[in-house]
Amino acid sequence: MATVGIIAEIVHYKMPEMQNMQWPAQILAAFEHGLSVEQHVIQRFLNLGNVAGGRLNPAQAVEQLLSDGVDAVVVVGNHNLEVAIRLCEAAGVPLIALEYDRVPHPVHQVYVDSAVGGTLAARHLRERSYRNLIYLRPYSNTWVEARLLGARAVTGPDGLRVFPTEPTQGTPAIDGVHEKTGYEVGCVLLNAAFEPGTGVIAPNDFLAKGFMRAASERGLVPGKDYGIIGFDDRCREEHLTSLRPPIHQIGEEGARLMVRLLRGDTSATRIALQHRLISRASTAKWVPQNQGAGREEARFGISHPLVDKV
Repeated sequence: MATVGIIAEIVHYKMPEMQNMQWPAQILAAFEHGLSVEQHVIQRFLNLGNVAGGRLNPAQAVEQLLSDGVDAVVVVGNHNLEVAIRLCEAAGVPLIALEYDRVPHPVHQVYVDSAVGGTLAARHLRERSYRNLIYLRPYSNTWVEARLLGARAVTGPDGLRVFPTEPTQGTPAIDGVHEKTGYEVGCVLLNAAFEPGTGVIAPNDFLAKGFMRAASERGLVPGKDYGIIGFDDRCREEHLTSLRPPIHQIGEEGARLMVRLLRGDTSATRIALQHRLISRASTAKWVPQNQGAGREEARFGISHPLVDKV
């Protein structure tokens, strides 16, 4: 009989739909389901966000699982992974990281390749005839930069512009803040440097949603006047083309990897999964409108060097 210790931070919301939208909760559910078919495996879960008497930090959680004699540890989300790796290595216990993005540590992991997602986004816009591509970058973090890198692989050094020129560090955790940021960035961009047939890549759907609101106030229609694509597939009602992450597959692949480890296959394994592009009206094939240059210039703003060409 083997015991697998699982660490994640699951926030308990009053509304079930909010509870289920958390990607750690979805990964956890898929992992538990995949491992449940193994009759000789016991699962032990520690929720960093809901512990009687207070919160556990990641190091305490790992130490508690190891003291309970678990045979392997799974970390859902990057919770001070360096400490967890060090403790597990000292105990001779394998560890698996299940994460949205690749973690820069020598550890068994399953993640989504954000760079490939950026490549898919840029390629899709090019295939739909959007000629000038812009990447919205209000933040600078691992997944934003990885998606930008992937998009550049398609466009080359001169085919992609980035806005704003100086992104902030860190990323807000609230969807409404992302939407507000996308709106503000969109207002500046649309007033300064935007052309008909431009394709916009937003690193998440709520940034895209905010941009679309700013464009709508100027009478611009996505899929007609410009194209826009986001990530995470959380704004279906906006008819937004998006890159859907294989969240459940992270858990499923994690369970398969765990079974292999428990059976003695300890070779280093890093499994990269890909987004699935869900095409909607926001990236309908662009057809140039028969408008005079004056009308186009008035409608889209006058070009201004506020956007970096990368």
